[in-house]
Amino acid sequence: MICHLHLVASQPQPIHGAMRFGPHLEMVHNPPFHDHRQFWEVFINPPKLDAEGYMGVPTEPGLGVTINPDLIEPI
Repeated sequence: MICHLHLVASQPQPIHGAMRFGPHLEMVHNPPFHDHRQFWEVFINPPKLDAEGYMGVPTEPGLGVTINPDLIEPI
């Protein structure tokens, strides 16, 4: 999902009036069965939704998120 978020954000915006919406990515959010916040619990620094429901692209190095090391089992 994070890779797709970066990909969608890198797409050119449509010419004004050519399309109703620019590139976008939708997530299922239908609690309690599909709560998008559960998906992000694996990260220490998950992306946040703003008041309008938009998610900013992480700006930290790499993909911008860090997997919680406590959730990784040693081999």
